[in-house]
Amino acid sequence: MDNKQALSKQQGFVITMLVIGISTLGVLATVSVDRWEETSQGTEFHNVQSAVIAMMVDNNINTIPNPITIATNDMGAYPDAATPATAKGLSAGEKGGYLLYGHDKVADGETWPTANYISFAKTIWTYTIYKDGTVVQGARIRSIDEKAKGGGD
Repeated sequence: MDNKQALSKQQGFVITMLVIGISTLGVLATVSVDRWEETSQGTEFHNVQSAVIAMMVDNNINTIPNPITIATNDMGAYPDAATPATAKGLSAGEKGGYLLYGHDKVADGETWPTANYISFAKTIWTYTIYKDGTVVQGARIRSIDEKAKGGGD
């Protein structure tokens, strides 16, 4: 075998190893992203569940009076945007509903200040809720990148 053939075989071997290495990195990156997304989904679900519990305890309610049945990612309308302010012990001009974001719980004749039981107005996944406060997570409707950039909040 002359030097030209040996050099050609060596170059072919290097290229093959590069392709295998890049392919392996691609597979590892895909697995990592999937695991991160699963973790993100579980974390958001836990945050929504915890916020519902805190809101129910803080407002001394054992059930959600008018639970939302259409899946939403708007925490300013979740879990109950239909209860009138007067049913919460507030005056008619105040903000009604039991909400995780922008909840009015002070009988001061104003719609502000509000309490936020969760730190974001929009979630990545959608949610519904049962009257007893059981949270149900639905479909992902926003990208995680959009959430990280603060899009839609």
